[in-house]
Amino acid sequence: MVQLSSFLGPVGILGAILSLIAAIRGVLAFRKKHWLDTTVDVIVVFIGVALVALNAQQRIHSQDQISYLQGEITSIPKANVARHLTDSQRATLISSSSSNHQFNVYVVMDAHDADAAEYGSEIAAALLKGGMSVNGTNLFGAMPQTPLAFSYDSETQSSGAAFIASLHDVFGNVPENVDPSVAPSQIKIWVGAQTASPPLP
Repeated sequence: MVQLSSFLGPVGILGAILSLIAAIRGVLAFRKKHWLDTTVDVIVVFIGVALVALNAQQRIHSQDQISYLQGEITSIPKANVARHLTDSQRATLISSSSSNHQFNVYVVMDAHDADAAEYGSEIAAALLKGGMSVNGTNLFGAMPQTPLAFSYDSETQSSGAAFIASLHDVFGNVPENVDPSVAPSQIKIWVGAQTASPPLP
């Protein structure tokens, strides 16, 4: 009964009751051969049934709209959680940088994104603590369209393979490319916004 009332609603229930009463009256009037009353009651029954049907259709449509809107709301991307180095990641960066002083790191952070600037600063601080030469900048210009990326020249790709591998151990499968404009023995770490996703060209 509860499910029926929630499906029909107050207007639908009223229409159903009206139809039931009119049907009973119509049967009694027909038995008594009161043709006018019978006709009126039949018309009332049809009106009541139509009222129930229209109201039910409207409620189904409204429910569909509600379900659609709920789906749209749940599909809205949640806000990104600020990135921070874990204790394990920080320890790995310190250890790796302490044994690779022949290289230097240049951290380039997206100046338009506070999370990128803070995360990049954490990375730079960990590498500095290991004794590596580290420089950094907040870039207002074009950034690689990825949350994190590495770039280096061809010579460093070979000589710094172990250090680059340690960076992947910390950050995972990060996009990287060989860029002849990067200074020798330097690894650039690009820290962009979390919403960026395409890899480096």
